[in-house]
Amino acid sequence: APDLALSTLTSDRLHVFCGASHPLAGVGPLTMSELLAFPWVMPPASTRAQQRLNALFAAADLPPPRIAVETESMAFLLSMVAALDALTFSVSSMARLIEAEGMVVLDVPEIGAKRAAGLITRRGSWLSPPASTVIEALKRQCAGRERN
Repeated sequence: APDLALSTLTSDRLHVFCGASHPLAGVGPLTMSELLAFPWVMPPASTRAQQRLNALFAAADLPPPRIAVETESMAFLLSMVAALDALTFSVSSMARLIEAEGMVVLDVPEIGAKRAAGLITRRGSWLSPPASTVIEALKRQCAGRERN
């Protein structure tokens, strides 16, 4: 909308991850259809990650992946990916989590998703001093970081 201003604070890429012992680890490049042979562990269906993943498969004229487990817990998600020889779809910054040790990014050229996070304000509108303080703190926190 023309009356809104978007200020991007951070961005990250989305990737398909698996455990280091997964049959697809180190194999590539892979096609999306090859991923359908494996179970997936994902956040709930209401999350943008799962919606984006399903949309990518639909755009490739493929059925959605078979979600074996849905969870809101990232630690549980990562342990299930490793235990089930499953796949998941998440941001690259997830690999920096201690729980993600041993996770591998798969080379799937057809899946090139990116996400961005930022602030939306009304153009020319007045911001209260507390809102301005929070916005400046967020900008400082995100400045200089390549990814979130």
